[in-house]
Amino acid sequence: MADVIKDEVVEEVVETTEIIDEVKDEVVEEVVETEEVVEEDMNKKLDKMIEEVRLQLEEIKAKNAEPTAEELELKAKATELWTKEVQLELKSAGLEDFAEFISVEEGNSELLQSKIQKFQEVLGKRELSSGYVPQNHRQTDKYSLAEKNKDTKSMIGSKLSKLFK
Repeated sequence: MADVIKDEVVEEVVETTEIIDEVKDEVVEEVVETEEVVEEDMNKKLDKMIEEVRLQLEEIKAKNAEPTAEELELKAKATELWTKEVQLELKSAGLEDFAEFISVEEGNSELLQSKIQKFQEVLGKRELSSGYVPQNHRQTDKYSLAEKNKDTKSMIGSKLSKLFK
C-alpha cells in the first residue's frame, strides 16, 4: 500500500510538474508577447516624439530663414547708415568724387580709414609727378614788368634801385 501511495504521489508530482511547466511556458509566451507589445508601443511613441521634434526643428529653421519685415527694415536702415558714414568720411577727406571706387564691407571702419589713407597717398604721388614743371623759365623782374605795362617811371625806378643796392 505504501508503494501504491508512493506511486500515486509520484504521479501527482509528475502531473503537477507538467502542469507547472505548461503554465510556465504559457506565462513565458505571454510575457514575450507583452514585451513585444510594449516594445511596439514604445517604438510608436518614440517615432511620434521624433517626428514632433523634427517638425519643431523645421519650424525653427523656417523662422530663421525668413527674416521678418522689421528685420529687413532694420537691415536696410543699417546699410543706409553705413553708406552715409562712408560718404561723410570720404567728404571729410576730400575724396567724395571717388566714392564709387571705394567699397568696404559694412561696419568695417578701420578698413575704410586705411583705404582712404592709401587713396590719398596715391593721389598725392600722382599730383607731384604729373604737376607742371617749367623749363627755361626765368623770373620776371620789375623792369620787364614795367616795360610790359609801358610804365616808364617804374622802368627808371627799377634801374636806379639796382644802382643803389
